[in-house]
Amino acid sequence: MSPHENARAILGVPPGASVDEITTAWRRLAMKFHPDRQDGNGAAMSRINQARDVLLSPEPIVPARRPPREPATYSEYLHMHRRAL
Repeated sequence: MSPHENARAILGVPPGASVDEITTAWRRLAMKFHPDRQDGNGAAMSRINQARDVLLSPEPIVPARRPPREPATYSEYLHMHRRAL
């Protein structure tokens, strides 16, 4: 199961749920499992919060690879290309 599928299962929302649907499901479960409530459960609340964060976070952006830095001086060039003897 992917993290998004797992998070949807925890919150009980369908694939492609809107931000409002995710927030409503999170609030419903938060009211039920909040540790300050009589029957609260801290571990369950932690999983609920993580599921909400996974679903509401934007997709990770993979940074582009930068070309290697060119040496500014000849001594830097020698230092970068020095071989172990």
